[in-house]
Amino acid sequence: MAKIIQKFISKEQKKQRPGYSMAPKYITVHNTANASKGANAEMHARYLLNGAGGRTVGWHFTVDDKEIYQHLPVNESGWHAGDGNGAGNRQSIGIEICENSDGNFEKAVANAQDLIEKLMRDHNIPKSNVVPHKKWTGKNCPHLLLGRWDSFIHGINPEKTVVVETQVSGVSSKKPTAPKAYTGNSIVDYLNSIGVSSTYGNRAKLAAQYGISGYAGTAAQNTQLLNAMRNGKPAPKPAAKKGDQKTSSIVDYLKSIGESSSFANRKKLATKYGIKNYSGTAAQNTQLLKKMRG
Repeated sequence: MAKIIQKFISKEQKKQRPGYSMAPKYITVHNTANASKGANAEMHARYLLNGAGGRTVGWHFTVDDKEIYQHLPVNESGWHAGDGNGAGNRQSIGIEICENSDGNFEKAVANAQDLIEKLMRDHNIPKSNVVPHKKWTGKNCPHLLLGRWDSFIHGINPEKTVVVETQVSGVSSKKPTAPKAYTGNSIVDYLNSIGVSSTYGNRAKLAAQYGISGYAGTAAQNTQLLNAMRNGKPAPKPAAKKGDQKTSSIVDYLKSIGESSSFANRKKLATKYGIKNYSGTAAQNTQLLKKMRG
């Protein structure tokens, strides 16, 4: 993940660092709402260190496409959620994601997700407690993520191993964070934990591989798929039907493998095997027979 640079706000700056102790229960996500060139994490760090223009405001991390600045210890609360002494300020870690026009916003989002994964592990915070600023006050923030919030959350996988590099006063250290085996009941979270796509399309493919027919994404099917993936191997693919290898008739061959030999079905099969404009001619039937036999 991106390097974390710790530059804590002075304890004397009470408007930016109130100094209240905190055992974090939530992670609150913000956008900086500053698209200016150069409005990256380092610039926001300087803004806070220089007194934030006299404002009463302070948060824990600012993330851009290259690095992460930490402004407050995570065992101290900040002023970022707009709910006074409510849970947003007093029980949540505030993360601002940069949207500067000269940066890569999607990379900044990915870096923020890595950071959130680390914080979830470090403080035993469940994914359900990763929330948008909007939760606390109704503010339209993070304005660039609210329309894709579910996708943003699904991209968070606290089980994966990442290397965290932290820089304090010019001293840099790297250490791996080990994942915990996912033990929950969500097939989506399980797939994310093992680095496999959790999209519906891929789950449908996996369901077919594990012998679950007619997959429609129901809770029962998802539980069945989760148990099958944890406990077993994909169902073996049925052996290809050889059929009558002597006949020169496509109709007889199809009957021998249990396929409909109707013209309509032959036309569908012809299209599947790349035979255009099928009209049932002898040449086309011979071609189809050869292709189906392989």
